[in-house]
Amino acid sequence: MRNILAKASLFCLILFTFSCAKDTERLTAPTKSFIKAQIGGQAVEFTTATKAIYNVGDKKTVEITAFTPSGKMIGFVIDGFTGPRSYEITESMLTTFSYIGDIQDFDTYFISTSGTITITQANDNLIVGKFEVIANNGTEDISISNGDFSIDLNTAETHEHLGDNKFSAKLNGVLTGFKGQVVAPGIINIIGMYGTKSMTLALPSYTGVGTYQLSDTFLGDRLSYFSSADEPEYISTSGTAIVTSTANNTIKGTFSGTLTNDNGETIVVTDGNFEIKEFN
Repeated sequence: MRNILAKASLFCLILFTFSCAKDTERLTAPTKSFIKAQIGGQAVEFTTATKAIYNVGDKKTVEITAFTPSGKMIGFVIDGFTGPRSYEITESMLTTFSYIGDIQDFDTYFISTSGTITITQANDNLIVGKFEVIANNGTEDISISNGDFSIDLNTAETHEHLGDNKFSAKLNGVLTGFKGQVVAPGIINIIGMYGTKSMTLALPSYTGVGTYQLSDTFLGDRLSYFSSADEPEYISTSGTAIVTSTANNTIKGTFSGTLTNDNGETIVVTDGNFEIKEFN
């Protein structure tokens, strides 16, 4: 069960990178862009790309996704982009790298656990660089090596991004921010990511503005947290989520609670806030 939950968490994290470019079926012709790499020892070239470049506060974020004609997907997010230099990937950073070998095969959904993205050239028209990454699918690691990319910013289509979404809380007193998205229509199911850390606020009983009691019921209203795929999941034993507004296609609210894992360890969640655009 733990591996299944870990994979589900990783799957949701990868959706942040790729669901924003969900209209890829309309990208019928290759752009003047590519990403190449050895993935698990096999050479793969991605020839259709999308982009999103935006500011969050005083920091710039760059998101790139790319696709093969057969449907393989690869993408990266660079948080705090400042131009040509090396950007480290760790489990505690928002700079991440993702890969899907087959969208129908859950075992091919990988997200980075370590690595480096090196930007060698960057201007208003072009981003060029290389990368070396270790990624994990919740069960095993895969090496993504000899990575090379050139993204033509004039021809790569712009995909929707998550820069305007807010999802944060104090975990045992430490403020943690996540990139959040509602990933299911009709209910509130907010998945947030920070590196390979993830938090989920699921409210299947959602009916609009109001107060919702959190518990550990599997299909009930609950809050959960993963620190990494190798660690047990923390699940709410008590708590409250309050939806304060649903105006302008945006869901706003607060949450708090106590979470425990199978080892009996506890996380107290306080000062939780979310402001998330609804799924469409």
